[in-house]
Amino acid sequence: NKSKNFFGNSEFDLCVYAVSLGYLDFCVGGFTINEERSTITTMYEVYSDPMYLISFIDSDGGSDWESFYNELVAVFKPFTFGAWMMILLFALPVLGMIMLYHEYDQPGSVYPKNEPALIEKDNGMGNKSTKVAFLKTPLHKHILSSLYRSQLSFSNGSYDQSVVTIGGKINLLGISAFVMLLGAVYTANLASLLTQEATAVTVDSLEMAIRQGMNICASRNKAQQVIQTHGIDPKHFVPDSGDGQPGFVANGRERTFDFMRRKHDDRSLYCNAAIASVEDLQTMHEGSKHCDKVKVGDSIAYNSIGIPIYDGKADQLVSLFHTVKSENVMTKALNAETPTSNCPIIGGEGSSINIQELSGVWIIAFGFAVLSLASKCLPQRMFRRYDQWGNGTPMDAIVDGFKYDAGENQLIDMNAETHDFSENDIPNSDDIK
Repeated sequence: NKSKNFFGNSEFDLCVYAVSLGYLDFCVGGFTINEERSTITTMYEVYSDPMYLISFIDSDGGSDWESFYNELVAVFKPFTFGAWMMILLFALPVLGMIMLYHEYDQPGSVYPKNEPALIEKDNGMGNKSTKVAFLKTPLHKHILSSLYRSQLSFSNGSYDQSVVTIGGKINLLGISAFVMLLGAVYTANLASLLTQEATAVTVDSLEMAIRQGMNICASRNKAQQVIQTHGIDPKHFVPDSGDGQPGFVANGRERTFDFMRRKHDDRSLYCNAAIASVEDLQTMHEGSKHCDKVKVGDSIAYNSIGIPIYDGKADQLVSLFHTVKSENVMTKALNAETPTSNCPIIGGEGSSINIQELSGVWIIAFGFAVLSLASKCLPQRMFRRYDQWGNGTPMDAIVDGFKYDAGENQLIDMNAETHDFSENDIPNSDDIK
């Protein structure tokens, strides 16, 4: 009864009291060293145990609309808003325009200045004639096509366009490297971010929990130590049902976790967060309990864990324990008994990538772009054109009005093979098939 009046209902405190009276030489276990226990008997410190804020893994994600929005924007999280704007509105369009600059009006390219059109005319007497004319392709169509292909290359993962000029092929290396690297970075960072979200917590510090008005569960000794260390109002701690003081006395470890709730209306019984040691959390996870709870932030305080010793035997026992401790016997025993978590393994790291962190991608992509522009200074002496895969183009190479015949390796006069149309032959849009 005297022990209960002095300490409370803790079985640990009852053992400490029994040691102080000399009924026991010492108690075996992890006893938190506090002022009350130290005043009545010798406490030998074995190790320090850090205390942390314990919070729920934020798996509920808020309201349905909030969850929908979070899922919707998750695909854009690998890059910051500025990085996305740099990629979509600058990098890809500029690389596409450089490709158009190299390939426009080149024999065999996909951006011809003029394209053949089949024209069918009726003279009004039932006689129809068919002609082929070369009509100028509006430049804006090529610009839109180039912009589309550059954006499509990012989504498709490759730039599937025939390229025939040297500058275009060099620029293609830049585009391909840009798309490949961005795809790899995007995929890796998205996977990391999605994994990290699985362990997101509702709060990340004790200060944040206090600001949000949360109440906290803790055992009596941990609550007292945190209140004294951080100057927290005791009203934030759930009181013990026995004496109404902050912190649980009996079964403090179990009650600290069992009384945690994501949402509740009874602040005198339940809490939103807790303060506990890593050892307490590991013990729960070893039994596959409270797997939805994790420690967050830095350590809040440290518990000194020790053994109560009867003062009449303190000199001999302290000397023995010092010897045992110096031989690392206690450390080995603690490591051997460290609980192993049986909870599902989750976790990850990641953060949005900004423009500066993509410096390597910019340098590689636009390094090739600059080389492609420089290649325009090189003389173009090749009659026959090839695409990026080395395949011959389906169109003829025309040089100063002469067609290059690869078989005969000579230029053929095109005058006999072409027909000049007069202004009367230029069709309107209704005549073109």
